[in-house]
Amino acid sequence: MSNCSPVTTYKLPCRSVRRLSRAALLACGLGVLHACSGADALSPEVGNPSAPTPVPSDPVRIVAVGPDTLVAGSLLVVEGENIPADAAVTVTVGGQALPIRAQSATRFEALLPVGAFPCGATAAHTVQVQVGATVFEARRPLRTAQRVALEAGQSISLLDAQPSRCVELAPAAVGENARYVVAVVNTSTTAGNVASFELRGMSAAASGAPASGFIGGATSGLLATPSIPLSTPALTAARRVLEQMPAAEAAHGARLGAQRSRLTQAGSAVSAWQLARSRSSLLLGGGASAAAQRFAMVGDTLTLMASASSCNTGKAVRARVVYAGSKAVVLEDITAMRAGTMDGQYRKIGGEFDSVVYPLLQQNIGDPLAMNAQLSGDGRVTMLFTRFVNDSLPGTAAFVNACNFYPRSTFAASNQDEVFYARVPGAWETPEEWRRAIRASVVHEAKHLASFAERMSRGVQFEEPWLEEATARIAEELYARTFPGGGSWKGNTGFASSVGCELTQCDDRPLIMWKHFSVLHQYLRGADTLSPLAPTGANDNTYYASGWSLVRWMVDTYASNESTWLKALVRGDGGLVGMPGLVQRTGASVPALTVGWAVANLQASQRETPGQVNSQSWNLADHWTGMSTVFPGAFSSEPIRKITPPVLGEGGIVVRQIALGVSFFGVTATASEPLVLGIHGRESYAPSFAIIRSR
Repeated sequence: MSNCSPVTTYKLPCRSVRRLSRAALLACGLGVLHACSGADALSPEVGNPSAPTPVPSDPVRIVAVGPDTLVAGSLLVVEGENIPADAAVTVTVGGQALPIRAQSATRFEALLPVGAFPCGATAAHTVQVQVGATVFEARRPLRTAQRVALEAGQSISLLDAQPSRCVELAPAAVGENARYVVAVVNTSTTAGNVASFELRGMSAAASGAPASGFIGGATSGLLATPSIPLSTPALTAARRVLEQMPAAEAAHGARLGAQRSRLTQAGSAVSAWQLARSRSSLLLGGGASAAAQRFAMVGDTLTLMASASSCNTGKAVRARVVYAGSKAVVLEDITAMRAGTMDGQYRKIGGEFDSVVYPLLQQNIGDPLAMNAQLSGDGRVTMLFTRFVNDSLPGTAAFVNACNFYPRSTFAASNQDEVFYARVPGAWETPEEWRRAIRASVVHEAKHLASFAERMSRGVQFEEPWLEEATARIAEELYARTFPGGGSWKGNTGFASSVGCELTQCDDRPLIMWKHFSVLHQYLRGADTLSPLAPTGANDNTYYASGWSLVRWMVDTYASNESTWLKALVRGDGGLVGMPGLVQRTGASVPALTVGWAVANLQASQRETPGQVNSQSWNLADHWTGMSTVFPGAFSSEPIRKITPPVLGEGGIVVRQIALGVSFFGVTATASEPLVLGIHGRESYAPSFAIIRSR
């Protein structure tokens, strides 16, 4: 005790304080002893036993910093002792300051913000904790990536919209490599809306090092029509259909869009008829009329107006009634090249409509005659086969003009009847070849009539053109099911009994699903620059098939009853159109729908993937294999191309894609280390993506 004075204390309020150790305090027998320096140094108070003796505060101690591996998006936890409630606390990881979320005398928490750290492989960083003057440092591994570990055949969808995503793909077992395919999906619902993103791949050995194992070839937008050998008449017809479809269907879709705009401006067809009748101005005029068609009989000659783009002008077509059934009236242009020699083929078409097509539409899609009472019609759909289509719209099989649902007081060229127009046989084909090619178009156009009639009768807005065409393809698909082996709902139908049978003409069925799968194959080959929402070029018709595929996948995934689901969609029961209508119908978000569909197509395009998930109704993988076998070189058993980024880890790759476009990347995680992928959205909306492990 020789160095201490029991009656000496030092005043506490000083700026620079050196706190003596507990041992020194005890040795001196003092409760508190501070040494002050500079201007704060005070003289000791001597001989004042009544002065209170301050109680010493225990020093701050940092006991632990965890967890052992820090993860971006989670909390860093510091445990300690004697942490003052008002103490200034700072925490940094790799020099990055963290926000403090909670604090007590023994613990405080700091958030590791997502996006505050660069995407990279897990690596050790310095953690510095400072409480007042106390500083503590430690080294901890930091993981910025979301770790994904999948078994072969499994997939994961990452749907939440974030400007940037960082994913670590786990390696396979020792001695093996894990192959993954990444699908990056632009989920914008605005047609033509271009988004871009940056993809970076880094090995776990060195963050920023180029990733290895990227496979596949770059896409080149809308691909050329596959070259199909002309080995048989059946295949020749199939090739002709495929060659004519792009320009003809693109024009067909454009006309539907123009009609949608025109009729939206015209207002309600039901109100137009009510107004016309209230004014007693329903002028039937000469030639074709609702009253005349009501009693149309075989052999009668009628005059109808034909127009593809106008509601007020058109070409008068004289046509003979060839078939008058319960639900269909078939007329042949009297100027057709084979006029008067095709009655047998026309009767077959009319009879099939009465017995097969109309019941199918009414049960599953909608009623083409839903407006018939307003039209004062004869309860039958009018089919006009005319050379007007051949001459004015080369390559077009058939079309509709919704203006025909309005009275002539609204549109002068209206036929005031449910009418669709179709081409007559060309010089290059026999009557049987013509019937084989035209029958699916009859179903397609009758579906358009059903959609128009149902929505007009209910006062619902017209569907967006891409979805109108997609559901017309659905109607054709239902028609294909009426043939042996042609498919069933969730029947996983393969190539041989459907498309294979169509191509070989195994029976009397026409070309139906051939159009769906051949064009879907083209879409998948250029999926990163194409869209189901709209054409991306003058002759792009791939949205017919990709739209069909998207809707088919939704029906298989979300519908409890196929017919009920489809009818509600086609009739517009929810009042919404396009993707919002599909979201309403499924109860799922746009990212969930588009990413889920992309994964289904991806799995079907990976032959090495076990447990493939197809669209349930169709065995897609079997169709790709079958088509590549029949047409080697023209079709691939794995149509999805996995893009090869040119340089990863050195600036990344920027890929531009339109709305609902999908980019596919093939990557490999080696057995020795995982692979880290960084995806950064470069637009106001971030892409979603999915990952599937193929092996």
